[in-house]
Order: sequence, then structure tokens, then C-alpha cells
Amino acid sequence: MTAELIEIEEARRLVLERVAPVEAEPVALGAALGRVLAEPVSSVDAVPGFDNSAMDGYAVRAVDTAAATSDRPAHLIVVDESRAGHPARLGSAPARRS
Repeated sequence: MTAELIEIEEARRLVLERVAPVEAEPVALGAALGRVLAEPVSSVDAVPGFDNSAMDGYAVRAVDTAAATSDRPAHLIVVDESRAGHPARLGSAPARRS
């Protein structure tokens, strides 16, 4: 038996003819994994309740590290820092060579 391809609109119509939405029901948070929200969720508390950064690390310019070797490492100068909610100011400083 070979199946014939149909347009997406026709496929959508055929599916929607055969399904119906389920009723919303309250469940405990621990039982909610894998389920879909019936309405938006909000919190009266800030989550998290403190400034939080998803990433930690350093940004460097390739030009400042291109000539570095294990015998002659680049010594970089910290020119600014960025914390959650407080972006770094623009600025740069060249690497120091020792």
C-alpha cells in the first residue's frame, strides 16, 4: 500500500477533526514534569531573589594573545568587569609583555 502525500493544510484539518482539547486540571509541582501549562504562571517573588549570571569567564582580544607561547605568555590587564544586571563599560587596554 502506498501513501499519497497531502498538503499541510489538509493534514492539519484531518488531525484537528479527530482531536479535542483536554480539560485543565491542577497537579502538584512534583507531578507537573512533562505536562503543558493551561495558563501563564507568575510569582510574587523575584526568581532568583538575587543578581545571577548564567556564564562566568573572560573575554580577550585575539590580537593580545596571538603571539603568546608557553615560554612567553601574554600578560593581560583586566579593563572592566560585568556582573549580572550591570554590563561592562566599553574599553580596552593592550596586553603587557614580560
